Amino acid sequence: MKTLSERLSKVRQELGLTQQELADRAGVTRVAISKAEQGLTKSFNSDTLFDIAKALNVDPYWLQLGSDKADRRSYTDAIFKKKMKLKLADDILSKQLQPPLPISGQNDPSIIDCNIKPHDKQPDSKYSYPKINWVQAGAFARNGDDYSQFEIENWYDSIKYAGERGYWLEVKGDSMSSPVGITFPEGMIILVDPEKDPYPNCYVVAEIKDTNEATFKKFICDSGRDYLKPLNPNYPLIPMDEKIKIIGVVVDAKWDIF
Repeated sequence: MKTLSERLSKVRQELGLTQQELADRAGVTRVAISKAEQGLTKSFNSDTLFDIAKALNVDPYWLQLGSDKADRRSYTDAIFKKKMKLKLADDILSKQLQPPLPISGQNDPSIIDCNIKPHDKQPDSKYSYPKINWVQAGAFARNGDDYSQFEIENWYDSIKYAGERGYWLEVKGDSMSSPVGITFPEGMIILVDPEKDPYPNCYVVAEIKDTNEATFKKFICDSGRDYLKPLNPNYPLIPMDEKIKIIGVVVDAKWDIF
């Protein structure tokens, strides 16, 4: 079992659990389980990892990294041993009363590079989300998290976590194209977290309830009122009212050109 997908699927099936039953035990959505078993999620964030590992009663480090990095054992045993290692490390540090002896030649600039340890490769922490269209965005926000409707070719990676129901949208039109500063030209794709709460000066996707159309704008507050602001000065401010609902906060953007 070389991948997170294989380990998760095998242990779940060994326990006789459906994806939904495991999700209920772990307090996550079924989509989180489904995406991981399809190989679309390469690594869990820490909270999700420990919740799922606890529900499966396995070592979270083994679940995430495999047998090359950790043994397969119970969740309780893994956490206990981890705490014991941390306690031992604290005890050792507390007894180090004397500073370490200088390394021979450490002040010789001709050999200073010999004392520098090269950095390890950074861990792969990427999250995959589907690219959907603007009509689907509103329906997706209202109706839940059925990723099965999207083709695998339409999934894109990001180092930013957009929750368990995030999605990409392609910018249309020029209302968010700015002549100065931050700009989102037509053709750029934006990553939307539908579970993130909006805050002043963030970028959001909002739905017009009467038409079920979605729009991408900057969320601002001025004189006690909320507005959706286009970055293009040729477009007017849109006052927020009961007919407009923010359905997601933008957490990443990039060009989809390759």
